[in-house]
Amino acid sequence: MNASLPAADIARELAADPVKNAAEYMSIWRDDISGFIPADALEAATDTGVIQRPPSLDFSTRYVAFVDAAGGARAGGDSFALAICRGDKHGVVYLDRLLEREPPFDPASTVAEFVEVLRSYRITHVIGDHFSGGWAASDFLRHNMQYWASPRNKSELYLRVLPLLLSGRLRLLDSEKLRKQFISLERTLHAGGREPVEEPLRSGSHDDLCNVVSGAAVLTSEALVREPQCYEGWGVVTAADLKSLNPAANWTASTGYSDSASASWRRFDHPGW
Repeated sequence: MNASLPAADIARELAADPVKNAAEYMSIWRDDISGFIPADALEAATDTGVIQRPPSLDFSTRYVAFVDAAGGARAGGDSFALAICRGDKHGVVYLDRLLEREPPFDPASTVAEFVEVLRSYRITHVIGDHFSGGWAASDFLRHNMQYWASPRNKSELYLRVLPLLLSGRLRLLDSEKLRKQFISLERTLHAGGREPVEEPLRSGSHDDLCNVVSGAAVLTSEALVREPQCYEGWGVVTAADLKSLNPAANWTASTGYSDSASASWRRFDHPGW
């Protein structure tokens, strides 16, 4: 154990990532391939008996949707999955909706079905990986739903969702299939410190559900850190906040920000603008 570091700091790091930080701070040997998350941690993060949460009646609630698109032609292949998350003022992220279509399925029909669900949560864009961004973006755009490429790859999302799960800051829906996919993930240690987290390479393994849940949860958690502070109709936002808003939005220093879906302008003060 590194005696030069405060015990509280070490305990916090161990809680966030036991596998990596036990080796770093406690000099505990780690295998090249290890499990990602224990089953009891997933059970503790699950709201038993809750299979979905309805859209909030509070129109200030902001949702994040993440999709893992698939072609659907081959039976036994990847599923088309969608996760919708939101955060609260305490920094807790809630998985509100989880949808999956197993192959074979028609991708266009699945996109249309998912778009109806997205609209019920007042969502105007979805986020997904770069690989399916071509055809998936086109299908979503046919329904006036934007598709944005994720700023993080799958492995990065898994590593960032781990502390949310272990700390109780992510509340999952009750899905045994989701828990099994998380448990099956493998973490591999490579030279240079690279630690990809991936589904096992055996036949029949999938990670579609845990991929979309991780994506939606991590991006929701990161958005909470950048959440504008509003008071009496005024607010303070950063440049990062502006970039995350509707790309078609209008901004002027004198009148503030509005998007195409808003009939009225909202005024903001911006540090550094």
